[in-house]
Amino acid sequence: MARVALATPELPIDDLTYLDLYRLQDLGRTPSGALVETRPLTEAQAQSLLLEAGGQPSPILLDPALRGFWARPTQRVTARLALDTDTARPYSVPARYRNLVGSVDLACEHQEGRPCGDGAHGLLELDSSAGFGPWLSAFSRIQVGANSNDGSASARADRLYANLEWGPAELLVGRNVILIGPGRHTQLLWGDHASPLDQLALKIREFRVPSVPVTIGGAYILGRLAAPQRFNNTLVTLSRAYVNIADRLCLGLSNLLELGGEGAPQLGFWQFAEEHVHRTGPAETEGVSNRRVGVDMTLSLPPLRSTFYSEIVFEDSRRQFGSALAYDTDYLLGWATSALGHKRRYGFTVEFYRTGVRSQEHGLFSAGMTNKGRVVGAPLGPDATSLYVSPRWNLEQLGIALSPWAEVARLGSSTYAFVEHGPVTKLASGTPEVRLRGGAQVIGTLRSGLWLQAGGYLEHVNNEAFEVRSRNNAGLSLALVWQGHSTIK
Repeated sequence: MARVALATPELPIDDLTYLDLYRLQDLGRTPSGALVETRPLTEAQAQSLLLEAGGQPSPILLDPALRGFWARPTQRVTARLALDTDTARPYSVPARYRNLVGSVDLACEHQEGRPCGDGAHGLLELDSSAGFGPWLSAFSRIQVGANSNDGSASARADRLYANLEWGPAELLVGRNVILIGPGRHTQLLWGDHASPLDQLALKIREFRVPSVPVTIGGAYILGRLAAPQRFNNTLVTLSRAYVNIADRLCLGLSNLLELGGEGAPQLGFWQFAEEHVHRTGPAETEGVSNRRVGVDMTLSLPPLRSTFYSEIVFEDSRRQFGSALAYDTDYLLGWATSALGHKRRYGFTVEFYRTGVRSQEHGLFSAGMTNKGRVVGAPLGPDATSLYVSPRWNLEQLGIALSPWAEVARLGSSTYAFVEHGPVTKLASGTPEVRLRGGAQVIGTLRSGLWLQAGGYLEHVNNEAFEVRSRNNAGLSLALVWQGHSTIK
């Protein structure tokens, strides 16, 4: 039978419930595919996973047995403050031109499109939701912010969507974030660096195949990319299917397609459908779409209290497949573990990834695979190599969780020739940019429903923008989150 999923709002991806679910995944108490499917999960799905793992339902999340009209006008209130000296470095610079908008900016990584960067930023977020029984729910996030650079203030609806669920199926219409892939820290295909997407999404959650220990699931999302884009109203589609074997091994296949817009090559309905499975025109030329295809694997090993995961994303399949693997493919390897040591208080996450030399770029859709100026995949952009390490300590006596982290990143500036029906050829070696990064994050629970998250980082950049110069960046952040318990019925 399929896991029952009721029409509760999707759980924000920075909610602490995900930390509990990741720990349960490492211990083998939740299916390996539960946190690899298209996220966010709904609140009902998160509650179901907690109960299946033998835990207690979260008092913060909506009761999935609720009937009739309900509303949470102040579901969550968050106050954020960030102070940074990190000046954004565009992906495309004079020393290495790229068909990609956006910037390398540590202060903006994993911020879900929030205002960020050099200066002081204050932000107040109000999450509200309402619905009717187990059938329909709606969610909004209103942001009011100010920054020190120009003294301006702004207000916007950062999230606004409605979703309808029936058994394992969910239909969502509106604006929300998306995560695709197994990465705990970085997603290669679509992650939390990107701004929320205007979308129409159909998701199938964990449908169990009769008589065998196999569940399947998938999603299809049609979205509209926000400016800046070369063509206004450019569309993006995300297709994903996965199979979960014995609740331990999950295999996934994803397809990301950027096409259409005002002035772009136009496709009829059947051409649009065909483009999902067969690219029009030679793979080495611009074609009529920008495609990225991902394959991923997640393996939970409870005896080691660990989850191992990998992801490969192809920018271009090419006839010279070996050449594509060497130069035009993104790779991610990760290892996460929990409940180690005395009283099972410790854990860690290690990730290594490398992006292709033109990852997320495109000749026709020259803004690249971006939404509102943020790349949708790995924040470092093309031709980057990263090693990230983050141990964790749960200091229960103090009511905090401490996660220091370190990252070494190398960004390349070499140039290449992509010849039709031929291999990729390096034309010239460029000066690499090296970034040494380190910091820490502290999460403290003040009382039920009230928690804070504080963090800081230091970064040394050598050969910034591929020129002989260096700089140092630093930043501090603080978020105070209150989650309401009351529901109007």
